[in-house]
Amino acid sequence: MDSTPLVFKMQFTVPVSKVWDALTVQEQMKEWYFDVKDYKPEKGNRFYFYEPGGTSYLHSCTILEFIPQQKFAHTWSYPNFSKGETIVSWELQPKDSGTLLILTHSQIENIADAGKAFAKESFEQGWKGFELELKHFIERPEGLKTLRFTININSTPEKIWDIMWDKEGYKEWTKSFSAGSSYSGNLELSGRIHFLSPEGFGMYSDVDSYIPNTFVAFKHIGNIADFKEQPLDEATKKWTGCIEAYTVYPNGKGGSVLIVKVDTEPSHYDMMKEKFPQSLEDLKSMAEK
Repeated sequence: MDSTPLVFKMQFTVPVSKVWDALTVQEQMKEWYFDVKDYKPEKGNRFYFYEPGGTSYLHSCTILEFIPQQKFAHTWSYPNFSKGETIVSWELQPKDSGTLLILTHSQIENIADAGKAFAKESFEQGWKGFELELKHFIERPEGLKTLRFTININSTPEKIWDIMWDKEGYKEWTKSFSAGSSYSGNLELSGRIHFLSPEGFGMYSDVDSYIPNTFVAFKHIGNIADFKEQPLDEATKKWTGCIEAYTVYPNGKGGSVLIVKVDTEPSHYDMMKEKFPQSLEDLKSMAEK
């Protein structure tokens, strides 16, 4: 049985203190990671959480090491599926005027009895997604807030993904924002995308992260007018670089969970909170047919 740990290294341009807070401050963890319960930042603390939008997978963790701004290590187990425990550690080092984060997930073989859903490959894909989530959270432009929308859909991730990014399907599920909205460009890493209204107004964006059928993040760059990319003005510079991300994965009950995170200016909060749930309900109806 393979006992090699999963190891991920991430370099950030911000100080160690900012990365440490993202990893260990409960309110910040909730924005990019999990909504942890009974959490106290101290050795011996036992905390728990479920997957976003569901209650199928109880995660139980006990803090093994808590060395401020250096190391945060804890157990990681699924008591409803296995008696075994794995170990997750986050280690921080100053490097090149920024921060090097080393994430290690070891002893995954201890929960082999839990089944294929808990295989090493599944954890590898999951941690890659959280790498991207953490990066986006830490690099979010100042003054923006990340809004989060979650919906359970009785369909497979593949079908939901196909409907979301099919050119005609996209027009249908986004009609709450603007009837006839569309996008052009290739959905691939570093691809340039134009999100457009029928009149030729919208935004141009780059595909910042992409895992087919699982995760995509768009980095919004600037405005489009008359179907043409516009140079950045002072208003646009306040939000350029913001992220809109979509994650879909099985919910353990035969369906899927879709999570959308959108960096938003304060003036757009109310509109987004109204329109996104409507659009996701339309997507749900389409995917469940």
